[in-house]
Amino acid sequence: MEQRFLRRLMGVFILLVLVLACDKSEMPVPNVHFEVYVDLTLPQFNKQMFIFNSDGRQKAGVAGVIVYQNTLDSYYVYERYCPYDGDSGGVVDLDESRSAAVCSTCGSQFLLGTSEGGVLEGPATYSLKTYTSRREGKYLIISN
Repeated sequence: MEQRFLRRLMGVFILLVLVLACDKSEMPVPNVHFEVYVDLTLPQFNKQMFIFNSDGRQKAGVAGVIVYQNTLDSYYVYERYCPYDGDSGGVVDLDESRSAAVCSTCGSQFLLGTSEGGVLEGPATYSLKTYTSRREGKYLIISN
């Protein structure tokens, strides 16, 4: 009797592990490893918000990044690849108000100026992917 109970308990445990392991709700944005140095003294990067894709030597993120300066030495960095559908290849751009990013493919809108880059309007359900940054002298170093 006790052995039968242990077998059933083990069966339930294995089933639970399999169900949890099959969760497909991962962020659809590919994970790429990078580290870029952005010279903040250059005019195109010496502003509160800018887009950085590549400077010919180094590439940021999957589809480039949006950089938002929060304080003098604090920045939020968001991936431009839309998290709605990993297969659509949608890219977000700044809207006219520059307080949100909008995907030209699915129309999703994301709030900028926060640490999350949260969804304002769907169909996307995931926030923009964010990256770490730190300032060293005149450079902003962005990486994941």
